[in-house]
Amino acid sequence: MNSPDPVTGAVLAGGRSKRMGADKRLLVLEGRTLLERAVDLLAPLCDEVLVVAPTPPPIRVGARYVADRFPGLGLLSGIHAALEESRGSTVLCIPVDTPYLDLPWLRLLLGLGRSAGTPVVPLVGGRVHPIPGCYPKSAAAVIGQTLSRGESSASQILPRLGTVYVGEEAAEGAGCDPSALLNINSPEEWRAVAAAAKPVR
Repeated sequence: MNSPDPVTGAVLAGGRSKRMGADKRLLVLEGRTLLERAVDLLAPLCDEVLVVAPTPPPIRVGARYVADRFPGLGLLSGIHAALEESRGSTVLCIPVDTPYLDLPWLRLLLGLGRSAGTPVVPLVGGRVHPIPGCYPKSAAAVIGQTLSRGESSASQILPRLGTVYVGEEAAEGAGCDPSALLNINSPEEWRAVAAAAKPVR
């Protein structure tokens, strides 16, 4: 993708995977690791793709590695690092552990984000999902100031950034399935996903 207003994609892959007991990035679904699937999902919509984590990923993927600027402060730290390092003015951030996430969701968030010029995130099941989300690079300064004070709650800072929340009705009207936002945190959840996967031929 080459556009006059470049878009950066970012896979946030810095979770500690404590509940899973294994590196979620390396779990294999339908022949590809979750990290590879996430990078490949972003590629058609983005001019560059970043992988954000405290340390470089253990496998090679078609993306540039970016280190967290505030290690230990969770996904807000990952979003901040992606914004700081992005070459584009718009950054599409996704988690590594959401195997059902698809292009309709990313197109919706990206389209709204580029129009609004503010963060755009899902509000599904009564819960705000900071990622997947579309963020303007200009939000890096406010997020960085927040993190420097040791504050790391994305749900608290998002209203201060003028965030647009995409509810279930709007998402479904755009052809998005709310269940695609399911993320995998435990071995039980992973076994269910793996059992439902298509066999690799």
